[in-house]
Amino acid sequence: MSPKPAYNVICDLFGREWRTNFDRDAPGGRLSFRGFCGTYEVEATSNGRTVKRQFHVGHGKPTPVCVTI
Repeated sequence: MSPKPAYNVICDLFGREWRTNFDRDAPGGRLSFRGFCGTYEVEATSNGRTVKRQFHVGHGKPTPVCVTI
């Protein structure tokens, strides 16, 4: 019952390589990124107030998201 080499590869892919994590400032309130298709959560903070929203990225088209704080 010990992890096999394939287990380590899959954990690395799902836990690191196929994951989009980043922390950026958004000058002028706009930010752009490229990510894998799927559901994401954005957390925006301004003047001490934080808002979290989820959005979905589809295949082959831009997905504009507006977060109002």
